[in-house]
Amino acid sequence: MNISGSSGASGDTYTRSEHEYRTPQAPQDRHVDTQTVHRDGNGQVVDTTSERRTIHQDGSEEAHKERTDAQGRVTHSGDETKGRDSEGQKTTDRTEHAHDPQTGATRDRAEHTVERRDGTTEKQWQERNDDGSGNIEESHGATVNDKDGNESSSTSTTSANGDTTITTTTTDKEGNGTVHTTVIDGNGNVLSDTTEPVSENSDGTDDSTDAGGDDSPDLVAGGDDGTGDDGPDGDDSPGLVAGGDDGRGDLASGDFGDRDYFDPGDGRQDGFEGSENAESGSYGGESGGDSGGRDFGGGEGGEGDGEGGGGGDNARSTSTGFRG
Repeated sequence: MNISGSSGASGDTYTRSEHEYRTPQAPQDRHVDTQTVHRDGNGQVVDTTSERRTIHQDGSEEAHKERTDAQGRVTHSGDETKGRDSEGQKTTDRTEHAHDPQTGATRDRAEHTVERRDGTTEKQWQERNDDGSGNIEESHGATVNDKDGNESSSTSTTSANGDTTITTTTTDKEGNGTVHTTVIDGNGNVLSDTTEPVSENSDGTDDSTDAGGDDSPDLVAGGDDGTGDDGPDGDDSPGLVAGGDDGRGDLASGDFGDRDYFDPGDGRQDGFEGSENAESGSYGGESGGDSGGRDFGGGEGGEGDGEGGGGGDNARSTSTGFRG
């Protein structure tokens, strides 16, 4: 077992332990169990994140991850399965469930991604948000990226009052394009229908202010943070509270933290475990499959190669043994 630690600007600490092993029943498979304990400046446990991951000989992967609060209550859980379909194309399926024990708010999300042979990547997703008071928002959408860097995405979000917002966005590799937004009430009446240009700022971030779609380009005020989320609000947070993500990935006031917590980390997204740079971006890079690793949490992904990915700030080193 290996243990590493890091400290945050607020004095919080993150202690990460990892155990890599193989079993006699399936010695060709590699298992990696990790646990990250987040403590505040006084040494009190804030939350604990545990992941169990299996990398099979054929390159497919399975992982389950949970985050518990200081009382041991599960606030986040997620699963990811990576493999290939009958045509040999890479597929990734992800599910996430988040629950706020204080307010009863929940979020459930499912994604299916296919990386096609022609270089096109297609992602479909659906999500359901319940604020704990009976107000439910449901959304679904799809994003297609081609090998030339062009992107098209569509989302449909139905709010608690029955209004549905349909957003379609197309952009080229430079991030320039259009976003078409239609709002329809519960009776089918069109409340608004607009088409606006999408363009990138001089600093490389998108300045579009429309709701919906993927945040690469970003479709909410504040610009793209580079994490490539696909929720109905585009931003890292679910957009249920003003101000977006608070950088902690918590559940307070409906803010569930980073929405697309499976995607590669950029050192700023906290994602699943809500702890900045707490975990190395080794998901996927482990098997040498994805450059940068798929970060099933926070932290900066390393470079994936034939021997596996590098870590983030807490670059991991492992010991391997057999466990019966």
